This record gives sequence, structure tokens and C-alpha cells, in this order.
Amino acid sequence: LYNSTSTLNYSSIDNSRDLGLEPTVQYARNSYEFEKNTYPEPPRPISGTWIPDGWTGLPISFDNSLYKHPNESPRYQSAYKGVMKVLYTSPKRDIIQNDDLWMDMVTKYSTELGWNGILDALDEYYKTAEDDLSLRFHNIGEIIASYAVKPKHAVEITSRNNLHKAPLHGAVWQIIMDFKELNDDNKAMFDFVENELCYFKNYEGMGTTWISCAHGVGHGLGYFYNITGIPAALDVCESQEDMQFQYACATGVFMSLEKFFPAKTFEPCDTNKYPAACYRFKNRLFNTIFYDTPNPCDTQSDINLKLGCIWGFAYVRKPLSSVHEFCKPFEPEYKGQEPQSSFHAACVDGAFSAAPSNNFISNLGRDKVCAGWEEFEESYSICDVRISTNFKNLSFNDEDSFFYNDPLLHKFYDSEVAVPYSSA
Repeated sequence: LYNSTSTLNYSSIDNSRDLGLEPTVQYARNSYEFEKNTYPEPPRPISGTWIPDGWTGLPISFDNSLYKHPNESPRYQSAYKGVMKVLYTSPKRDIIQNDDLWMDMVTKYSTELGWNGILDALDEYYKTAEDDLSLRFHNIGEIIASYAVKPKHAVEITSRNNLHKAPLHGAVWQIIMDFKELNDDNKAMFDFVENELCYFKNYEGMGTTWISCAHGVGHGLGYFYNITGIPAALDVCESQEDMQFQYACATGVFMSLEKFFPAKTFEPCDTNKYPAACYRFKNRLFNTIFYDTPNPCDTQSDINLKLGCIWGFAYVRKPLSSVHEFCKPFEPEYKGQEPQSSFHAACVDGAFSAAPSNNFISNLGRDKVCAGWEEFEESYSICDVRISTNFKNLSFNDEDSFFYNDPLLHKFYDSEVAVPYSSA
């Protein structure tokens, strides 16, 4: 809920003033019914940032015009209902494909709702939508970037944990593409990224959002360099020392471009570095071509590619109740056997990276999730960490914290091997 206990002149306050009561106003954020009590949100500060009551994203800059608190607009409720009416009464085909419908809707209502209100309405609608709207949510992020007076404002307004963070991805990739069109200096770009876009890695509870920001940077690089420039885009990702950033960035590159390759191919995953970051998007290959194959990764030309393939295979297949059986083909024959021990660990890590730990716990029971892997020390340790860590509200304040298990995923990477690799 948006809820506040501060004073502000607001002409529509009810007659509780006459009773000597403090006026309050309370709005339910994701609901048609905006319940009015009496207290409005305090006024914006004249400098710095603020965290509106009930806001779960990054602090909002005082001059961020993309944000609109319900109390700042007397027509907030009617505008919210207007967006919901458009979404629920428009043909599904238009919701998915009609760009004009979306542009008309946001042009009409964003002034009253702010982009936070638009995103709240979309989140409400998405709870009952039967169609995949992920591409549309990315597009909304691109539009937000075009409305932002400062790039940082677009990141702030899309930083909440909703809509799979797709608006954040879209906003960041559009900003990166715009930057690269004007300035191909990658050092300057990363100075910009670190100061204006992905500046919040060490903010409490914002680790996963930071990963999404780095992922958006990779999207922008992927679209800028295109399929012929994948190695160049990955080199830009690799130029950062932070391994978490490298892998998140690489996932953005591959997610942008994998769809341009045929379904029945390992490319571009088997010819580039960061194979795990690529294979996690090989849904078409693993779910249609290799839908009944227990180990499609034996064809990979070296152990680095094979480990990445196994990780991505497990990520795509998301074996919840059957994770032990699913990873059995990768078990080592004896304790410490390499690279088999690492292959099994990759399977475990990929599977547990793909779904919230509670999904495994509810399917298997807390005590049984990791049971049976005790002799496989790396696999057991990974399982324990994955089910014990709250990745939704991840913090990188602890130096041992990670989102991507880069020590495992990078274990067999050899920088001396020429990239692109020879295809398997």
C-alpha cells in the first residue's frame, strides 16, 4: 500500500478536518479500489532522492518526472481504471501486436498515473493474462527510456520486482544502444553504466535487480553488434573485472540474438565464450529437438563448452521433483573425479538457478532436496547454498554472495583458446 503519515495541503481531503482528525489518504497500489483515508504522501524533496511510502524499488530522484504518487494526481484512480479497461476490453491480438494501441494508451494516461502507475496496472493485468507478454513489457521499457529526462530516472522507475524486470531490461538496452550510437568508447560507456545505470550493486536487497541491469546492458550490446558481432559484444562484457557483471551481461547478449539462429543448432553457444549464459536460452533446442534425450551435451568440443551446455540444459528443463534423476547421467563414478564432478555440479546449479528454492522444497521436502549428493561435495554444497539463499532479495554486501556461480561456470575456461571456437 501507498501509505503515509505526513501533512500536505490537498484540496480533496474529506471533512474529517472538521472533526479535528489528522487527514490521511491511502491508496491500494494494485487494485481497482483506491481506499481513501486521509493522509497524503509528503511533498517531494527539493534535492537528492526519496523513498515514497510503500515503494520497493530504488530511491526516486527528486526531479524524476516519471514517478507520480497517487496523491499528486486528482485523477489517478480514473486513469488507472482507464488503463485496465483498455487492457481487458481490447482484443488479445492487439494487446500482443498493436504498437499503436500501447502508444495511445501510455500517451493518454502516463501524465496522470506516472510510469509507476502504468507498470502497476500492467502487473495487475498480467496476473490474469493467458498470453506471453514478455516482449511487450520489454517494449514498455524502451518507451520509458524515451520519456526519461535523465537515464537514471528510467532505471529508478523500473527497479521494482515486477513483470520479470522486463521493463528494466528494455529501458537499459535502449539507453545503451543510444549511447553506443553516439560514442563507441567502451570505457566511457562503462563509466556511464557504473554511475548512472547499474550503480546500486551494494544496495541492500537489490542484488538481483542489479543483475537485471547488467543483463540489460548485454541486451543493448547484443542489438548494437548484432549476430556477426557476438564475440565483440562478449569482449565488451568481459572487459569488466566483476564476474557477476560479465555473466549477467553475456546473458543479455545471447538472449537478444539466440532467436535469430535456427532451432536445430547449438550455435552460437558452441562457438563463443560464456556458453552457460547462452545455453540457458536454448529452449527450442532442448524442449523440442532433444525433448527425450538425457544428455544432449556430449557433442560439445571441449569441457568448457560441455559444462556450460549441461548447466543450460538443466536450466531450461527445470526438473523440480525429478532433479536427482535428471542429473544422474552426469554423476561421477567416484568421489573427486573430474571433469565429471563438475559436470554434475553444473547440472545441479543450473536446475536450482532456474526456479525459486521453495519450488524444490515443496516438491521434495526440505530434508530431501540435497539428500544423496553428500559424496559429491561440490554438488551438495551448491544445492545447500541455492536452497538457503533468498535470491529474490539478494545482497552483494557479503563477498561470498553470488547470483551466477562463476567459479564453477568459469572453471575450465582457457583464455588462450581462440574464440570463436571451432563448432562441434
